[in-house]
Parts: sequence; structure tokens; C-alpha cells
Amino acid sequence: MHFDNLLFLLLVAVALLFRWLASKAGQTSKDSEESEPRSTSTLRTPPPIPHSPAEADEERVRKFLEALGQPTTAKPPPPIVPRTDIPPLPVAPIQPPADMRPFSLPQRRLT
Repeated sequence: MHFDNLLFLLLVAVALLFRWLASKAGQTSKDSEESEPRSTSTLRTPPPIPHSPAEADEERVRKFLEALGQPTTAKPPPPIVPRTDIPPLPVAPIQPPADMRPFSLPQRRLT
């Protein structure tokens, strides 16, 4: 046998050993969970997370600009209008001109 074959068989054996150990560890954890009785009355739902009151977008932008150092008397930026004239994407890649293609032969005229 070649060294490569022995190395491959050793790696397969190590992988099988790890898989077997993982399955045994999974069985012992399942056995310990089954042996401990669980009561459903001890389950509690966590209290809801208090959220800050809803603010208008203008107020949030104003606070953000204040944090950046812009004075409060400055006019806020206008709202962004979504684009409506989005050009369609090309279906196929654009080909370069024939004289710039790398493997095209120049056309010869027979006279």
C-alpha cells in the first residue's frame, strides 16, 4: 500500500471514531434528560421588553442631526422620493466590436 492510501484510511478511521463518540454523547444526554422529570408549571414567559414610544421620522432625523452637530434651527432635509425611472438590466452581456475580439481573424477580400 502507498502512503497516501494509509493516510486516507487513517483519516476515515478518525472520522468514524468521532462520529461514534458524538452518537454516544448524544445518547447519554438524552438519557439524563429523560430521567429528570420536568414540570410544565415551572415554565415562565419572560416579561415583554419595554419599547420607547413611537416617534415621527422628522423627530428621529432632528435628533440624529443634533447629534452630528447641526443646529436645531436648520431646515431638515427634504424626504427622499423613490425613483420611478429605473432602467432595465441588460439580458445578455454586451459584445465588444468585432475588430477588438481577441481571436477573430481579419476579414480578407478576394479580388
